[in-house]
Amino acid sequence: MTRASSLPPNYTIRQARNIDIPAIYQIILLDINDLKILKILIIFALFIAIGIFLIFSAMCIAIGNCSLSFQDFWITLVIIPLIVSGSILIASFIQIASIFHRQDGSIVLLIEHHNRLVAYAIQSQKHSYSLLNSLHVKSDYRRLGLGSCLVQNLASVGVRPIYVFPTPDSLRFYIRHGFILVQEQNLSPELRRNSRCLGLI
Repeated sequence: MTRASSLPPNYTIRQARNIDIPAIYQIILLDINDLKILKILIIFALFIAIGIFLIFSAMCIAIGNCSLSFQDFWITLVIIPLIVSGSILIASFIQIASIFHRQDGSIVLLIEHHNRLVAYAIQSQKHSYSLLNSLHVKSDYRRLGLGSCLVQNLASVGVRPIYVFPTPDSLRFYIRHGFILVQEQNLSPELRRNSRCLGLI
């Protein structure tokens, strides 16, 4: 582990190893203030469950053989959201784990406080640019300069330009660190999305 001059005392920054995958995943899941997406997905799964149950009910009524009960309805409401959200969680875990086995020179940096993971950043390297896939600081550790330290370290080792697709909340953070809005026609085809892209040139 190395001590970075821009970090507060007792904080260290280092490259991640395979053994760190569960800790990174735990940050994503257990940071209460950042579970909005998971909540939205679970609510969406509930609507899917209700929709499926109503469709099956309508089919039962149409064919005249309705054997679905109120208990079946509640089982559907529980099981389908569990399956959907569980599948999403497993897929995201596999996605994080796969980063450590890529051959594209991906960089995963961690910041620890008293040997406890509090922030991480994931950046994949392409031939002519880098893509900052994810940067996360636990809610209790924000406003300490940890995100800034991660960006500075990635900028010093990554292939430039470095692109990022910021959320509305993180847009000002990246602009403060030198990222500028990149016009869609100036991006390679694989980076052309429906959200705005910032680049650190």
